[in-house]
Amino acid sequence: MSIGKICYGTPLFLYLYHNTPPLCKVYDETLDHLSLDCPFANVVWAGINSGLRALLPTPAAPLSVWWPAAVEGRPMGQRKTANSLISLVIRSL
Repeated sequence: MSIGKICYGTPLFLYLYHNTPPLCKVYDETLDHLSLDCPFANVVWAGINSGLRALLPTPAAPLSVWWPAAVEGRPMGQRKTANSLISLVIRSL
């Protein structure tokens, strides 16, 4: 059934969805952008960077490259802490 231009057999969220992140409204909503490249994410990473050296993401590196490099070379205890922190920050963003 359709009234006007909206088909009522289709969920409304399909008409409302857009691929621009709500915080920066600049780039496509990809995992790499939301977790590393977004200006909001950069502020979050800069805020937590003071406690762990070299945890600040590099602008051009995708998440799959940056994350292992960020924890590599750390003692085991720091590695677990860094992995947990990265995971929690990404989930929170």
